[in-house]
Amino acid sequence: MPRSAASRLAELLQALQRWWAVARTAAPPTAWGERLRALLAAFFAAGDDGERSLLAALDDALAQWLQDCEDAGLAEALDLDVVREAWLDAVDDPGQPGGARRFRAGGVTFCTLLPLRAVPFQVVCLLGMNDGDYPRRAPRSDFDLMALPGQARPGDRSRRDDDRQLMLDALLAARRVLYVSWAGRSVRDHSEQPPSVLVAQLRDHLGAVWGEDTVRVRTTEHPLQPFSRRYFEAASALFTHADEWRSAHEDAPPPAEGDGGGRAPAAGDAPGPAAVAAPAAAPLTLARLADFVRHPVKDFFRHRLQVVFPQQDGVVPDDEAFALDGLQRWQLLDDALQAARRRLDADPRADVAALVQRRLARERRAGRLPMAAPGRRVEAELAARLAPMLAAWQQLRLQHPQPRARLSVWLPHPEVPGLVLDDALDGLREGAAAPMLIELRASRIAIGGKTPSPRPTAFVDLWLLALAAAAGGEAVGATLVGADAVATIAPLAPDDTTQARTTLLDLMQACAASDRGDAPWPTALLTGLAWLDDEGRARTAYEGNGFTRQPGERHEPCLARLFPDFEALHQAPGFETATSRLYAPYRAWLQSQVTLQGLEGAAPADDEARDGTEEAA
Repeated sequence: MPRSAASRLAELLQALQRWWAVARTAAPPTAWGERLRALLAAFFAAGDDGERSLLAALDDALAQWLQDCEDAGLAEALDLDVVREAWLDAVDDPGQPGGARRFRAGGVTFCTLLPLRAVPFQVVCLLGMNDGDYPRRAPRSDFDLMALPGQARPGDRSRRDDDRQLMLDALLAARRVLYVSWAGRSVRDHSEQPPSVLVAQLRDHLGAVWGEDTVRVRTTEHPLQPFSRRYFEAASALFTHADEWRSAHEDAPPPAEGDGGGRAPAAGDAPGPAAVAAPAAAPLTLARLADFVRHPVKDFFRHRLQVVFPQQDGVVPDDEAFALDGLQRWQLLDDALQAARRRLDADPRADVAALVQRRLARERRAGRLPMAAPGRRVEAELAARLAPMLAAWQQLRLQHPQPRARLSVWLPHPEVPGLVLDDALDGLREGAAAPMLIELRASRIAIGGKTPSPRPTAFVDLWLLALAAAAGGEAVGATLVGADAVATIAPLAPDDTTQARTTLLDLMQACAASDRGDAPWPTALLTGLAWLDDEGRARTAYEGNGFTRQPGERHEPCLARLFPDFEALHQAPGFETATSRLYAPYRAWLQSQVTLQGLEGAAPADDEARDGTEEAA
């Protein structure tokens, strides 16, 4: 007796539920291989050649991933998200048969210069821009009347004009680096060859506007041969990964003529890149120093290695959200604070309650709040949080109505040439004894209950601001209004000017050393401060506590990549020195200069999981 459609649907749903329960459990790669092959056999049956090809590609990709895991010695349990990305991305690889991928899908994209492909990239490399090769020459057919003299009409396509436009599009698409290469020397007689006429025009324009030195400094002439001595000279700016040629030059005398390129250097030749002084590093700012102090390892990856680990996209929920998570709540709170702050800047005595109600009504109409009763509850919670924060900030601004001119900060390092702190302190107000800064932030700034302490991540920038002002001979205080407290920051005393200058110069030198070093500073903010207080608490700060939902610092991707646990971080060479150098002065400043006071009328504190999201934001 044939089964009904309802019975087949029920069987399918039961099978899906069983597989979903299995898939939500982490497992090593070998177990995932068995699961996924069983999944393919249970749910998919090929009906044509295309489907059979797809199933074969899935099986091959799974086999390759398992082999890669075995070669890497990976045996730890993996979540479904990791396995899914590794497996399905391999199927989408353009190298796989029948695979397809978007034009810009991450990584390195190789393509020809075609219209509509001038999308923004951080680095754009134009290769083979030789004279005669670009702009391209369009062959003319005998029957092509448009190519005859006098027969061209407006609107006729011209390949050379198209290539000129593509060159301009590629130039505008480069966001950080534009790299252009051409064969500058003949492989036969080493005679000089010009670049494409478009590249020559670009060089002429740069020389006419910014000077010939600009073109010369940005032009690197490579030898024709990979074994050239110029690649292995100590003073050369050139480098090569072919170390096998180095032994050929270790004991050999300098060549009498040529260097593998085909001719000897002639008198009057332009100096190579090694003879040109390297451009000075960009001046440091207080924001850059704050990033370095908060996350030394992350700062090393970003500025030294130019590597940023993107956050993995979470699973899109299938159900309607009846509440806001911590990040969404923080974003709504921050947007409302910024909008109300702009309104209060224009009208300092505006009604705070009316501002809050209008802003939340706008968020409700925009669909950013849940529907019905859950949305009204969230709206009431946000109103209870916003009103006391804005009222406290408005009261402080009314007590200090007179703005203060911006304070410039210029601090060159006496021992490191070219290392300069160049910034300015904006938003200062005239205080009773010293200028002060009044800040408003959506995050929580206190830790603890009856006797709260300052949250370390909330005050790094204010600490550096106080150091910079004191180093310039100016005492600057601050008041920070947070989501749960008001922090009063006393200005540094005149006797602390020398110490503040020494501390700031030391931080500048540490940041510059990180930018030039081969390894990051092995420490982290919360872990380092906990280690200075109690070494036993440092492990919990780094690895987290299993009894709470507060994650440790090791969940940050850069730290997790180099220091998977506290032992790896603690045993890293220089941990104690880096921790004391970066965080001991900051810890002393928090204890002596920061005073917390409860925010009158503030809503009860949220749970630790939500607060952790706010802190990360």
